[in-house]
Amino acid sequence: MFGQKRRTATNKLHCAVLCSILQQCYTDLCFEDCEGCVMDEPGQVGHAHLTWSEEDYDEELRFVCKQLNFASMLYAASILACSLKCFWMNQDHITTLSRIVYHVDGSDRHYAKLQSFLKKCNETYVTFVKKIMQKTFKRENCLPVFCNTTQSLCIKM
Repeated sequence: MFGQKRRTATNKLHCAVLCSILQQCYTDLCFEDCEGCVMDEPGQVGHAHLTWSEEDYDEELRFVCKQLNFASMLYAASILACSLKCFWMNQDHITTLSRIVYHVDGSDRHYAKLQSFLKKCNETYVTFVKKIMQKTFKRENCLPVFCNTTQSLCIKM
């Protein structure tokens, strides 16, 4: 019984970690691709991302899904699971996480699909993961840690 609870908690935590990391990397990539955000320009004129379409944002998230460093994400998830004393890892957990990335990447509306997975995650775990990520990265970009490349799409308008 206790093993089943631990497996369930670990699976929920891993899903929360994956969705939070995808969302944070997506946010960092969008920031990186907007000259106005990078230069901290006041006003809306210099911020190209304000004119992006939903497809542009979906393409950014698709890029993040393709470049996700799964080993780094699993390492972060494992550390958090150990800190909560609910560590349990098997092939099913890894398969579930792979499927989430596959479904987000394969969707017609990537961001909406990610949000639907985030809604299914345990809110307590998502909040916990976001707090840890904010403390860890503060104002730094998490793309180099969780993505295989830091080259962005640089959407041209």
